[in-house]
Amino acid sequence: MVAAATPVMAPFVVLVDSAEGDPYTFEGLQADSRQGSRPLIVQTQWQPLGRHPQSFGDYSIENCVGRVAVERKSMDDCWSTVLGFSGGRRERFEQELANLATAEAAVVVVESSMESLLAEMPKYGVKSREHNQKTFFRSIIAWQQRYPVQWMFAGNRTLAEVYTFRYLEKFWNDEQKRIKLLAAGQSLEKPTPMPNLEIPSCCVGASVEQAGL
Repeated sequence: MVAAATPVMAPFVVLVDSAEGDPYTFEGLQADSRQGSRPLIVQTQWQPLGRHPQSFGDYSIENCVGRVAVERKSMDDCWSTVLGFSGGRRERFEQELANLATAEAAVVVVESSMESLLAEMPKYGVKSREHNQKTFFRSIIAWQQRYPVQWMFAGNRTLAEVYTFRYLEKFWNDEQKRIKLLAAGQSLEKPTPMPNLEIPSCCVGASVEQAGL
């Protein structure tokens, strides 16, 4: 009988906004190959990350609030927020985008693809499905240009969860490099910003292990 691999503890704590209604657990992740691809345990902690008009995403890293943030959107939440199905939601979200734009790294992670968001677009009141599709699509474009905040259309919830952790992990790793370089009297050059992304269709529906993420 093969003994189970000893899990590896993630080196940072993920902060989850106390108002997050459907939080990620970050279970089923694996450490990198240099750690034997062992199971990864991610510590999470509930904490208020800001309320309107100071809202600042749903996920961050302990001691890095205000510097890195991930805003999670389910398909329904993305529709209702962008299209303003509830009074003031669109305006509150735009204020949050303005807040997130002040961070060193911030991203809106959507648990759907843009294709699905448009294809399954609902009607709302007197507004047709086609009208909502156009408003939704053009609003996203406008916000991407107005606010330097990335958008990741991950295709599904599982990949959105993996992306959220790896985004935070990348920031933490770069921060450790920066600290070491500063201690040595050097500085870490900032990389070219990543474009807004969508998970390739070949990965949508694949398991985390199959996608090699």
